[in-house]
Amino acid sequence: MKNKMMGFIGFIVAIVLIGNFYYLNNFRSYIASFNLKDTVKKIEDLEKKNNDLNKKIESLEASVGSSEKSYKDGEYTGEAKGFKSTIKVKVNVKDSKISDVKVISHDDTPSYANKPVEEIPKLIVDKQSTNVDVVSGATITSNGIKDAVNNALK
Repeated sequence: MKNKMMGFIGFIVAIVLIGNFYYLNNFRSYIASFNLKDTVKKIEDLEKKNNDLNKKIESLEASVGSSEKSYKDGEYTGEAKGFKSTIKVKVNVKDSKISDVKVISHDDTPSYANKPVEEIPKLIVDKQSTNVDVVSGATITSNGIKDAVNNALK
């Protein structure tokens, strides 16, 4: 009789343990589904805000592009502070647009200055603006070129 009672208690304990395991597993899934729903909702909200911001940016870019500056035809020189020294540029304007930009002198370190000296003038001509991105690792030289062009066009 004692063995039967121990067996019965063991059976009850096993049932309780299995029930608890099942309940806890379902409860974790239930909690996880709420966290997942909240996360998905937050992501959807962020995507909507991102899309709204992109539309505003596109609108601003369009309005900036429509008010394009026109310049007086001619050849202009300008200078501004670079990393080590003064950067001098020559800017050509033809048909009221920037047609060419050349860096005519600088004493910045060639390993840093070569890339912005090549890229920034091309970007300025393409965008018809000095509002262009700087070259990473050569920010001061890039800004010096942009400032020199602005000074030339004043």
